[in-house]
Amino acid sequence: MAASCKKDTNPTDAQANRFIKLFGNYGEDFAAEVHQTEDNGYILVGTIATHTFGKDIAVIKTDKFGNEEWSKVYGDTLDDFGNSIKLVGSDFIVAGTTTDTSLTTNIYLIKLDAKGNLLWEKTIGSSANEQGNEVIVTSDNGFAIIGSTTAEELIIGPGGNDSTKNALGIKDFYLVKTDQNGDIEWAENYGADKDEYGTKVIQKNDGGYVLLGSSASFEEAQYKKTSILTILVNQNGDISGGFNSFGGSENDFGKDIEEVSDGFLILGTSSSFSSSGTDIYLAKSNSTLTSIIWEANIGSSGNEGGNSLYVNDKDSIIIAGYTDDPEASAGNRDHYLIRASSNGVWDETWSKTFGGSGEEITNSIEPTSDGGYILLGTTEFGGVQMINLTKLNPSASL
Repeated sequence: MAASCKKDTNPTDAQANRFIKLFGNYGEDFAAEVHQTEDNGYILVGTIATHTFGKDIAVIKTDKFGNEEWSKVYGDTLDDFGNSIKLVGSDFIVAGTTTDTSLTTNIYLIKLDAKGNLLWEKTIGSSANEQGNEVIVTSDNGFAIIGSTTAEELIIGPGGNDSTKNALGIKDFYLVKTDQNGDIEWAENYGADKDEYGTKVIQKNDGGYVLLGSSASFEEAQYKKTSILTILVNQNGDISGGFNSFGGSENDFGKDIEEVSDGFLILGTSSSFSSSGTDIYLAKSNSTLTSIIWEANIGSSGNEGGNSLYVNDKDSIIIAGYTDDPEASAGNRDHYLIRASSNGVWDETWSKTFGGSGEEITNSIEPTSDGGYILLGTTEFGGVQMINLTKLNPSASL
């Protein structure tokens, strides 16, 4: 894996506090998700362009200074996309999308050991098109994958007994539950008469799941646009809380969701409440997702988008995404980090932007053990789009 940043062979602990590292190959690379590992290094997944085989899934392990320890690519001779990674003890589970020789796509689920060696791989889907957008480790040590499907019929297998189910629209949410070996326990699709696209899944304490994505079927009354959509299902994938949409009169897209003590935080990118383009949309719902406790629209005279969030130990909401605000951005788009209170009030004095003359976007953020932040995104460098790994200190500075 080529990297634009030379490895420091004698780094100091201070250099683990903040750094920028770029990884990539020959073209348009994409970064999806990052986590800190037990050794205080980092594991990240994305997609890289290759000379001969289109796009491949890339997994990169770094030390605490951001220096590459190993990198591996996974996939076949056609395009494969890495969208999510989680820690499973010292191993890793990766979900993405693979393309077969008939040019249809399926969910691709792979288990790796601590060195990135392939333990097993599973292809999940039908003769139509499926995408795998996120994987989580479930309470029974299995896995749940959220994505989408265009199948007219889905093969589902509770207890191993296959049956068929008609697709509900052009594209549906698709939730797959597997055991710890990646074998399907059940799979369900959810939607209506138009497009639905599942992006995030979390498991609740009762074993059920909350799904987040976007839908053109559950638009706000009298509007014909895309809305943020949440779905509550039980531990068997049966709908338990209905479909709930969020947003306004224009296009809104669900990006991230987190459960808090008295409800859920929902993050997205919205065109509904901005006079100049897109803004970050942040909302808090009740525990059943049936009503909004508060919602906030965060933006400037430019375009902003929110891709990833978490709640820190001070109950502040940390959001990562992008901005092209001409007063704050150095290029077309910059990495954007903001903080909001537990009531959704934006702390404008704390907004952070990072970037150069090209286009930068942050897709994933996680707190680090030293009180800082690790960000994963993309940046334009030397005429190509590369994977960008940025470590910020506890003051969110470089």
